Amino acid sequence: MTPGHESEVGRCIFREAHDAILIVQPGSLRVVDANPSAQRISGYRRKQLLDLTLQELMESANAEDFSTLSRACESTSCFVSKDGYHLKTVAGARVPIHLSISRIHTEPEPMGLLIARDITKQTQAEEERRKLELQMQQSQRLESLGVMAGGVAHDFNNLLTGILGNAELAGFNLPEDAPMRAHLDQIIVTTHRAADLVRQLLAYSGHARTQMKPLRLAQLVREITQLLRVSTSRNVVMNYRLDPEGPVCKGDPVQLSQVIMNLVVNAAEAIGSKPGIVTLATRVQHCDRALLGSCYLDDQLPEGSYACLEVTDTGCGMDSATLARIFEPFFTTKFVGRGLGLSAVLGIIRGHQGAIQIESAPGKGCTFRVYIPTTDEPVPAPVRPVPSDVAWRGGGWVLVVDDEKSVRLAARELLERLGFQVALANDGEEGLQTYVQKAKLVRAVLVDWAMPRMNGTEMARELRKLGAKLPVIITSGFDENVAMKTFEPGEITAFLQKPYSSEELRALLSKSLPSWNA
Repeated sequence: MTPGHESEVGRCIFREAHDAILIVQPGSLRVVDANPSAQRISGYRRKQLLDLTLQELMESANAEDFSTLSRACESTSCFVSKDGYHLKTVAGARVPIHLSISRIHTEPEPMGLLIARDITKQTQAEEERRKLELQMQQSQRLESLGVMAGGVAHDFNNLLTGILGNAELAGFNLPEDAPMRAHLDQIIVTTHRAADLVRQLLAYSGHARTQMKPLRLAQLVREITQLLRVSTSRNVVMNYRLDPEGPVCKGDPVQLSQVIMNLVVNAAEAIGSKPGIVTLATRVQHCDRALLGSCYLDDQLPEGSYACLEVTDTGCGMDSATLARIFEPFFTTKFVGRGLGLSAVLGIIRGHQGAIQIESAPGKGCTFRVYIPTTDEPVPAPVRPVPSDVAWRGGGWVLVVDDEKSVRLAARELLERLGFQVALANDGEEGLQTYVQKAKLVRAVLVDWAMPRMNGTEMARELRKLGAKLPVIITSGFDENVAMKTFEPGEITAFLQKPYSSEELRALLSKSLPSWNA
């Protein structure tokens, strides 16, 4: 190629290149020439660029980097940048660039040739990839911990069933004024509190039993205002900004009340002993992709109308390291942790197809926003509970199948107090054999869902194959909506959540069995 051709090719590249090309003076780093792409990317006209130095046109995380660039203009080797350089536009924006600079031989003196490639799209793609990886890691972590939580809940509920049943049985045999009755009552109360903790485990796993119905978040907050007041210290002022006419979403009122309580208690504790304010607000919020993408466990939720619950405090706030861990089970900023806390909140909102957004900084307080999809369904009128028939008694045989001995024995005594005779089996295979032997006598089957050898689903199916038309009641320490997915319509009659009380057992049997005439 002749020198003339080389010159023409160079001018063509300078003019047509998509990358910004700048010719700069060594030492001062003043711009001597700029190609059209440099003008396009920066927003400066060519004449304006010629009045600038690289220090004025660019920025770097390290001030010494410009000394490196100056030396590169005089070096025989090419300098290629790592991340950290930005081109400042005339509008004040910062454009991330990949930078290379080398010396070129020009007359009367050598100059520096700087090529700046706009990597905005690559940077955005990398940030999006990083965000998706973090979401996937958190989702996988929640999934694995959720499986563990469900298993722990099952085992714990089995233990509680034996404790609750035996405590009630002991109470039945004591006179009302017996000194021991107060201790038994305390055992029963504590057992129910332990069952509430198990429900938090199930909520964290995303498998808690839900009774989804249309409700107004504002009304839900009003119903527990007294409970919120007594759960926070006197130095905390509760401030309410509730939309009286909305928003309406579909949710489980018990679980959402737990969410509100958790967020308010955390907000009050963030305030500490100093005076502060916790503000609860409800409203309808249109959530676009950008807003949902900024939430925890976005799970690609659809854009649209969401009911928003906002809890804001004037407390100490959180740094980025704390924010990254607040939904981990048992993580706490307190001296002594209290258990699942915000991880249970996340599990509940996840089960409601919602999302959580957090804004916080040290010394700036914190704002939690919970988003749950709105619904057009009307809010149902309150239903008055119908009292159970406490005088109801049964008769005949009930087959109890459970692999936990304490559960079998407690269930037998509770059923005998209701007038039944009871046959026991410790797994599905033994249960089927017992049923075949007593088929003409058995009026109902109480069978655990998760058992070795033959589980409750398999046993219920085999009973129907044998032509059994009697009530089959499934009991489990796992949650109802997990167990019920394994059954076909008509295979079982009802589900009884462990731990269950004698009154719950009575109510279910009286509903499932026809009247008994011995």
